[in-house]
Amino acid sequence: MAIKIKQSLLVNAFNDPTKETVNKSVSQICNEVGMGQIIMPIFQRDLAWTTSKKVDLYNFQLNGSAPVAPISMNKIGAKSVDMPHVTLLNRLEVDNKNNIQGNLSVVDGQQRISTNYQAFINDESIRSIVLDISRGVFLDIKDKDIKKNQIPVGVLYNQDPIVYTEYIRTHPLLMEFDVSSLLGQIRTKFNNYFYTVNFAHDLPGEEQIKWFDVLNLAGSRVPDIQMKLTRLQINGLDFYKDYSKVFREKLEINGLDLFVQKNTEVSIPLATLNPAFEITLGKSHTSNYSPMASDKKESIIIEMTSDKLSDCFEMTLAGLDRALEFINENSLLDPERIDYITYLTGYFVYKNGEPLANSSNQNLIDWYTSADFGSKTNSERREMFNEILSL
Repeated sequence: MAIKIKQSLLVNAFNDPTKETVNKSVSQICNEVGMGQIIMPIFQRDLAWTTSKKVDLYNFQLNGSAPVAPISMNKIGAKSVDMPHVTLLNRLEVDNKNNIQGNLSVVDGQQRISTNYQAFINDESIRSIVLDISRGVFLDIKDKDIKKNQIPVGVLYNQDPIVYTEYIRTHPLLMEFDVSSLLGQIRTKFNNYFYTVNFAHDLPGEEQIKWFDVLNLAGSRVPDIQMKLTRLQINGLDFYKDYSKVFREKLEINGLDLFVQKNTEVSIPLATLNPAFEITLGKSHTSNYSPMASDKKESIIIEMTSDKLSDCFEMTLAGLDRALEFINENSLLDPERIDYITYLTGYFVYKNGEPLANSSNQNLIDWYTSADFGSKTNSERREMFNEILSL
């Protein structure tokens, strides 16, 4: 008896997607981003690279002895438009009803492309990064003044040559022939630096997600929480841009860096929605709705309408504002753990804008200065939230 051969196997045996590769220069990629020809599927997370990671990329492209890893893009066709798309950097929704067929959708490489594009347009996020000519590397100078032997990356790699030449002209030490010619060569190297781009053709949304799985998660499935947030985005509400990013920025402008792991930038803001969920659902507080990561309720996000969920975002962010104001107004020490912030936020969400009496304010101060989250079980931490709500 002959072996039955799967017809798709006959097709796939002769189909070699590894031949679908091209080289694109950084300047070409950046120009295509600027013209809206390179976009990304909505399931991509918002920008996650720290300044340190961006410095690492700039240094590797300048001083590395091997090329940067390839990036992967889907050429959008008729089947691809079932997946909503957004722009890089600012995550503005792309209207799929417009003719986006022929555009490129970034499945892997968003952080690298965006980091190069930020230098290309001198984005505010990279203003503290400079090339130190004497050390031969890019550095993050943070709030320090730019030295005479340094040039901002957003000037050196700027898309407008006039921005670069004007800066050189107004800094005499950089105009010296040896220095200016070297900087010109570095600028040329950046613009002409080639990335290998692997292409897929017109993948439907589910196939894009499968490809994303393999590229980013070693073949494992996209985490369930991420897929649920993706479906939320498809319904018109962006958890990352509308809520978690705002949550993180409010902490940052208050000088607080409390997310110890990258994945907690999603799980902790999500769990902090619990008090707002209970209020919106009209239910009394139960312990497993405490603002702690293990109690996060991603399923509620899918069940709620966008309007109600947007209300929960607003309630929680308002509670966060009051929590930060409470710490500042009472001259309290900055917290060492984010739990202090999330518990105070939950407390103020339940207060729903009600002003604190003097006694309640003092009780809350006493709680803040004496609370200890170290070495506590989940049950003990839930009880701590019950205690703050009883103040």
